[in-house]
Amino acid sequence: LGLAEIVSRGLITETLRFFFNRLRPYAFLNVESLIGNINSHSFPSGHMAVYVPLALLVYYFLSQKIGIAYFAAVLLMGFFRVFSAVHWPSDILGGILAGALSFWLSQKLLRRFKV
Repeated sequence: LGLAEIVSRGLITETLRFFFNRLRPYAFLNVESLIGNINSHSFPSGHMAVYVPLALLVYYFLSQKIGIAYFAAVLLMGFFRVFSAVHWPSDILGGILAGALSFWLSQKLLRRFKV
């Protein structure tokens, strides 16, 4: 999980944010955010990049039933981040893809080196 989190949040998300300087919805639409002002770019969602690998870990290694419930909670969190005007829907999707990709890459690396 640690490797997936580092790859997802530390490498993929920050690299994409360097190249995609997208304003957050509240700044673009000139509205008040329900969460408050955040001083970073919106794409991809860092929350999704962190919690999707955790949900996948729970699903594959602990309990599929709990993993599905956890993933539903992660998607609900993504919905509310869009609702509160801190992310665009594509930011959430980008974070989900970053998190899933990092989980997959981490599993491949760990299996290859039999860790």
